[in-house]
Amino acid sequence: MTTSSVGAPAEVRERVDRLRADIARVAVDVGRDPEGVHVVAVTKTFPAEVVQLATDLGFPEVAENRVAELVQKHDDQRCAAVTTWHFIGQVQRNKARQVARYSDVIHSVDRPSLVEALSAAAVAEGRVLSCLIQLKQDNDPQRGGALPADLMEVAERIAAAPGLVLGGLMAMPAPDLDPAEAYRAAAAEHRRLLRTYPTATTFSAGMTGDWPAAVAAGATHLRLGAAIVGPRAPRAH
Repeated sequence: MTTSSVGAPAEVRERVDRLRADIARVAVDVGRDPEGVHVVAVTKTFPAEVVQLATDLGFPEVAENRVAELVQKHDDQRCAAVTTWHFIGQVQRNKARQVARYSDVIHSVDRPSLVEALSAAAVAEGRVLSCLIQLKQDNDPQRGGALPADLMEVAERIAAAPGLVLGGLMAMPAPDLDPAEAYRAAAAEHRRLLRTYPTATTFSAGMTGDWPAAVAAGATHLRLGAAIVGPRAPRAH
């Protein structure tokens, strides 16, 4: 696993204090209660001690995007203070059992076949998983997500599946899209989802480079990595 330095704890605390103040300011500016904006700390590529630092700083919800890292950190005592493990990467069906065992919220559910695999895995593990539908806002076949036309079908499958609950929607705009426009469009799809599934209240949107646009669009959960722990080094291949 590739790791990066996060600097001195004092530096990180100062960065986190600024982040919290900035989120509160942006929320108030757009007429929202800052308490309605939750931060999920993205610790992919960082070692377990960074997860521990994140929880020490008041971020008990942590996200990973690779199964191997999720498993390794979940079982590390330095990560014991994590209250909710989020999985934000694409899920291969043959990895569904591990994802079901080690994560609590899955942000990247996008097709009926994956719903079936996760449901079977959750039942086998005796767990109930919160599933967010990843919204696809472009036509790139290499990118995951459910197209708006398929959103309600995937939602129906999740809502009916044993071991799964429909938690809401996740948006991750393509690089060539304007984040503000993309998040506004995703928010409209989330409202459409809520009309049929009023308990699907999570709207996961916003990353380090574009989170203010996500807050303005109504995001309930921001997925932030570098904004908390600093820039990460690229993975070794």
